[in-house]
Amino acid sequence: MVAAAQYSIRIGHVMKGNPNIARATPKEGVVATPYDLCVTKASPNQDVSRRYINFALSPKIQESLAANLLATPVHRSVKVPPAAQRLVMTDTSRLVFIDEDHVAAQQKEWVDRWVREVQGLSPCRLPFGGRGQGEGQSVRPPHPPSPSHRRKKER
Repeated sequence: MVAAAQYSIRIGHVMKGNPNIARATPKEGVVATPYDLCVTKASPNQDVSRRYINFALSPKIQESLAANLLATPVHRSVKVPPAAQRLVMTDTSRLVFIDEDHVAAQQKEWVDRWVREVQGLSPCRLPFGGRGQGEGQSVRPPHPPSPSHRRKKER
């Protein structure tokens, strides 16, 4: 069985539910999916926001997140409880952080290639706003009739 590789927490929960499943990490590493905590510039409660971030990053809360959510702790002093050690990604040297500026610059080209080579559709038919004629048209197949619709036809 393969679980979504980009979500270490999900993999941990799959492993918890089935002891025959193990985590496999390629030698190149795995993509880190950080959860961002931010204080907006215009926030009227910046002090409260900063206190919450400090609370969330504290060793006590990071240990709880590792034990219960199976999240990789970001605080280096946190020890993952023994019961969660096989379920939590603890080797942070194997985490790869994506260059978001590079991804943003390449996104259109990658999506066009995916559509062309995998979906076999022209870029102008992208459901999220391609280019040219038909911009923004959905490419989803029609929904099957609902069960109540079928019953009416059968009568």
